[in-house]
Formats: sequence, structure tokens, C-alpha cells
Amino acid sequence: MSPPMSKVPLLLSALLLLLPCISAGVVDTTTDIASTTEYDSSDISATYSTEINEVDEVEIEKEIDENDWRNNTLIYYIWVRAFRDSDGDGNGDLRGIINRLDYLYELGIKTIRLSPIYTSPMIDSGYDIQNFTDVNPMFGNMIDFEELVHKAHNRDLRIILDIVPNHSSDQHEWFTSSAVTCAEDPYDDYYIWADGIVEDNKVLPPNNWKNIHSDTEGSAWTWHPKRRQWYYHRLHQTEPELNLRNENVIQEFLDIFDFWLEKGVDGFSISGISYFLEDESLRDEIEDDDNDNDEDNHNTSCCMGISETAEILFKFRDHIDQWVQDNNAEPKLLLGEVDESDDNIINYYGNQTHLGITPLNTVLITKLNKTSDAKDIKEVIEDWMERIPEGAKTNWILSDQDHSRATSRLDLELIDGLNMLALLLPGQAITYYGEEIGMVSGNISREDSIDLTALEILEDSEELSRDSYRTPMQWDSSTSAGFSYNESTFLPVNPDYIEINVDKQLNDVNSDLEAYKKLAVLRQGPIFTEGDYQLDVVNEDNVLLLKRTIGNDSCIAIINFGSSKEIVNLTALYPDLEKDLQVMLDSSNADVEIENDQDDDDDIENDSFILNANAAAVLCDKEDFEEFIDDINSSEIESASTTTTEEPSLVIPVTTTEASTPSSAYTKKAFQFVINLLLLSVLRIL
Repeated sequence: MSPPMSKVPLLLSALLLLLPCISAGVVDTTTDIASTTEYDSSDISATYSTEINEVDEVEIEKEIDENDWRNNTLIYYIWVRAFRDSDGDGNGDLRGIINRLDYLYELGIKTIRLSPIYTSPMIDSGYDIQNFTDVNPMFGNMIDFEELVHKAHNRDLRIILDIVPNHSSDQHEWFTSSAVTCAEDPYDDYYIWADGIVEDNKVLPPNNWKNIHSDTEGSAWTWHPKRRQWYYHRLHQTEPELNLRNENVIQEFLDIFDFWLEKGVDGFSISGISYFLEDESLRDEIEDDDNDNDEDNHNTSCCMGISETAEILFKFRDHIDQWVQDNNAEPKLLLGEVDESDDNIINYYGNQTHLGITPLNTVLITKLNKTSDAKDIKEVIEDWMERIPEGAKTNWILSDQDHSRATSRLDLELIDGLNMLALLLPGQAITYYGEEIGMVSGNISREDSIDLTALEILEDSEELSRDSYRTPMQWDSSTSAGFSYNESTFLPVNPDYIEINVDKQLNDVNSDLEAYKKLAVLRQGPIFTEGDYQLDVVNEDNVLLLKRTIGNDSCIAIINFGSSKEIVNLTALYPDLEKDLQVMLDSSNADVEIENDQDDDDDIENDSFILNANAAAVLCDKEDFEEFIDDINSSEIESASTTTTEEPSLVIPVTTTEASTPSSAYTKKAFQFVINLLLLSVLRIL
């Protein structure tokens, strides 16, 4: 049917008026219309499309890679139980995260990573999973999760989930079926079962493998009276290891990935990779006392770093990439938690025929301590960067759920400088919740601990429970640090919350939090997303310099790891350095501009830059960052009211969590929606 000719000029005129907006990038006509329509839990993931047509395919791939959201995303790792309690039961939950989405958005976060949220007996803090496709009632329900994803996406925040393919809870239906079935049952071979050894009329474990909670030989095996066989568990006996050589088990996880992808998640962080497979012949572990400290020897043991592990990850990656292609979706981020030598870890990036995953890079956690100086840090970073494949992306992490917080492991006064390093190095940055305000490790006694490792093996040890790194988030100075209105919380709140909390730092322009917010804005500049990097150490290994360069423009992060004031001659180190550098931001324990701008012309003296003990600063030519200056300056004056969506002592209805005015991301999507409707109208008429 031909269109009414009277309508065509009108519609074309409307489109012509909007073309300048489209060409200027205000409107992205490739946005999936479904992503801007009314919320539908079955279709909430943002999508994109790319037309190849006559453009060279290699150039298209390069363009996609350069603009891939995964390359430089700033990730905030939330230990869900510790972040925010919305219902007063003393446990953090999904709705508590929903209520703090504006805080994360204003902080500059781009991606939220969640610790395991699945149904679990919680014997091992949720890593003992009973159902991989349901939400633990402690944290909420599936409706809460769908709402979290939807509202996060409305703020241009992405969500990735921790997932644990290595083992399950012994209460999972797979295990309960496997434990009582015959060889014909599909679940029979889902776990590692074996007959024992008979000695002196006793049935002993199949070999001498030990679990991590015991030094007793054979402790990695538990006898199951119904099946009358032993099952393997590297961890606690309630966490049987899955048989990932069984293709049916692999398919189960591919289906699990699909389930969550259809819920709109933007990726996964895969836990326990190093322990996916075991020696198939179940041979005894050979202990070599001469090589106890040999990392490579440790990583080629019976139950760790088996070479076929990479092939499993390649299957995961291929499947998820295929899902993205089939659903015309954004690329998904795949991270991996590994516990092996650096040489082994690099294999998981992929090879010439298969793409792999991005390993979680913990070198700043595992290889640094209070005695580390600038030279040590430089060597650790450069060694890692030399190992990763050419063109591969990496990430930088200062703390996580299994290691003492950087403020305690290294130095509280260094936290701003350490954040500068982690956020301004090439690649992704991962911030553990509370790190932006300088939270320190708690001192959780064994009596207060819920950490399985502490309860099993730390009875007579002075070593801290891992719960010390998982204490409630410190929001303000009210009851339970604003984490909950309940005085009783799942773990004790760190007593220092009166001094270290979000609310106090939001009202202090010289706080760790304000320095972090400026960093999050600054790292979006092309110098940091695309530029080269160079590390230098001066002043007797006390001062570390990170120089980022693109074209003729440079920025320098300077961190004083020493215990006294240092004067750095930047001219001697970088003879071609621009002479009009200014302080873009400095640490909360420094006042760099007063020390270095004596003539009040806003420029620092390149040949005599002064930096206090443990202080840090970022120097750039502000003209190179004109589009970011307003954002950096405005971070000092944004009030707590724009980042806190609920009163600390009350449970506020969910309707109050939305901002009173639409976010810029939401406004842009709405505008895109109008354009798409007009385009569709024209197409339908024509």
C-alpha cells in the first residue's frame, strides 16, 4: 500500500531536523528499541549492532575492540552480605544494593561485581551452592535481582556475577541424586567418586589427597554410606567437587550461563578455576620437602592447574560469545579467579584458535607487603605486564574477600596513592567495597567468625579470619555504621566506623572518598584509556612515578612510599616534559598545590616537585582535560543527598530509591527511543 503523500514531507522534515543530533552523537540509532521501552524482565539487557557492509572487516574488529566497554571498566566488588541491610535482619541484601545505586553511580563506578547470591546453606559463605539458578532468600528473590539489573542499567551500570563451577553444596539435587543412583542414572558421574583401599579389613580413602582444612592424608575424601564410595572435596566435606570432565556437567553450566544472561547480566567472574580438574588416575600426591616454596612445583600437583582446564574456559567463552551473537547483545565480561603461578595463569587468556578469559590479577595483593618499596612495586607490575599476551587487557586489584585490605596489609596513609596506581594503570580496575573510604581490616575473633576456614583450622592460630576483610560497609556514624538499623549484624562492625564512613567523607573535600571520585573521572580521559605507560623509581626507591602518554600529552602519578618528604626533579627524569603541568588531584594527606605553586600561577615546578611522606598526586596539563575539569571539580560539591537514597536508620520503600530527576543516561535513552519511533513510522509508511 502506498503511503499518503501528504504525510511524507512532514515526517522527512522531522527527521531532517533531528539529523544534526544524530550525526553529533546525541542519538545512537543502533540502540535496541527494546532496551528503552517499559521494563520487561525477560528483555532488559542492552544490545548493539554493527553493520559491516563495504567496510574492511579487520577495521571493524579493531573499532569494536577500541570501544569495547570491557577494556577499561571500573568494577566495584560487593560482598553482598556486607554492603547494605534493607530489612533489618543484620544481613546485606539485593534491595540494600538497589538503595545505594546512586552512590555507586556518583562514585564513578561502571560495573558492579556481586559475590555469590545463589541458594546456599551458607556453610562456606555462599560458595556452597545448592541451586545455581535461584537467589538465596537471605539476599532477596528473583524479582529483587531483576529490579537490580534493570535499575543498574538505567544508570549505565553493569552487573556481573561470581559463579563457582568447581563444586556444589552436598545439598544440591545433583549430589543427592548422584549419591543414591546406579550407573544408568544421568547424575551418576556428576562428581568425583572412587572406591577405597582395603587394608586390615578397613576401607581407606582412594589416595593421600588432603583438603585445605586438614593435614591428614586422605582428608579430601569422605565416605558416603548410601553409595558406598568415597567422594572428593578439596574444600569442606559439604562441598563435593563436580566432575568437569563430564560433558553433561559442562552443559549444565552452559545452561546456567544462559539463564543469567537472559536475566540481563553483563558477565561472570568464574571462581576456583585452578581446581577444576584432578589427576584422572587418582595417583597419590608426591610431597617434595625440598620444593615446598617452589611455586611451579605447587602448581603442577594432583589437583591444581591441570592443563585441560583452559579448554573448559574456552568452551565457556565460545558459548557466551555465541549467545551474544545470537541475541545481538553487548559483549560480556569474563573474569577468572586463579591460584597458580603467573606462567600458568597466562594460558587462560586463550591461544591462536580460542579466546579465553581475563584472569583476576592479584599481584598487588599477593606480592606486596609493608616492607615493599617503590622499586618492588615497579618490578611486580612490569613483570606481570611483560607476561600477558600482546594486546590483552588486564585488571588491577588492591584487596578482595580472601586477603587483608590494602590499608592494613600495606599502609593506611597510602590508600589514595594505591588507588591512583590501580585506577590509572592500563586496563580494568577493581575496587573492593569500602576501599574508596579507606576501610581497614577488622579484628574478628574466632567466636564471632562465620568463616569456614577460621572455624576449621585457625583455632590455635593468631592469623585473622577472612571475616576480618568482610565486615559491614561503613556508611555513617549511626547504629551499625548505617549498614543496618539492627544493632546485631552478621559480623561486628569495625569500631573505627565513627571516623571512617561515607557520610563524613562526603562532607570533606580532602577525604579519601573525594580523591577516589576525582580519579574515577580522570581515568576516562584518552591518555588513560588509550595511552602508553612508563614506570620509574627515584629518590632511593622511595618514589614511584607512573607516566601515561598519548601523542605529545602526558600525565604523571607520583607516589611517595617513603616516611619523609621528598623533592623530585621531573625535568631530569623527563627532559621533554611539558612545562605547564598542574595538579589534577592529590591524596587526602597532602596539600601539593600549597607546597609547589609558590607564585600562584597554577603550574608546578618540574625540577623541584615536593611531596610529603606517603602522599601522592596526579599532574597533567589541564588543557588536555577540559571536558573533564568540570566533572572533577563538581565531585567536591556533590552533596550526600545525591548519593544516599534512604535514611540510615529506616527501611525506605523502593519508590524512594529512584533519583528525583532522570539521569543523563536515562534521558539519552528516552531521546533515542523517540528517534527510533520516528524512524519506524517512516519505514512503515514507505
